[in-house]
Amino acid sequence: MIIRIVFLFLFVNIGVSYGQTYPIAGTYKLETGDPATHNHVYTLILEENGRFNFHSHSDNKKGIPQIVDLYGRGTWTAKGKLITLKTDKTQDLNDTFSLDLDGSKARFVSKHPRDTSDRIVKTRLQFYDSDIFWVKTKALFKQ
Repeated sequence: MIIRIVFLFLFVNIGVSYGQTYPIAGTYKLETGDPATHNHVYTLILEENGRFNFHSHSDNKKGIPQIVDLYGRGTWTAKGKLITLKTDKTQDLNDTFSLDLDGSKARFVSKHPRDTSDRIVKTRLQFYDSDIFWVKTKALFKQ
C-alpha cells in the first residue's frame, strides 16, 4: 500500500513539473544606441488574449526625418518556447500600423526553474526568422 502511495506521489509530481507553462505574455523591450546622437527603442507587448503590439522608435539627431516611429500588430501563438507572430493584412494593417510582422518567429529564453546555479539569464525573446531584416536578430528583454 505504501509503495502505491509513493508511486502515485512521484507520478503526480513528474506530471506537474513537465506540464508547467512559461509566463510568456508581457512587455519586451530593447534600447540600442546613444540617446545623445542616435537611439533605437523596440517594444513588443504580448497580451494574454493572444494579441501583440510592436513599436519601433528611432531618434536620429542628424537624420532626416529625425524621429521615425513604426507600428505593428496582430496575433501571436506559442508552441513550447517558440513564438510565432501573425498579421492579418486586411484587419491589422492600416496607415498607422504599417509594419507587417507576419511569420516572424522568436524563441522564449529564460533560466530553467531547476537551474540552481548563480548564472544570470535575462528573460527575453530572441528573434531568429522574419521577413524584416532588422527584426531577424533582435533580442527583446522582458520588463
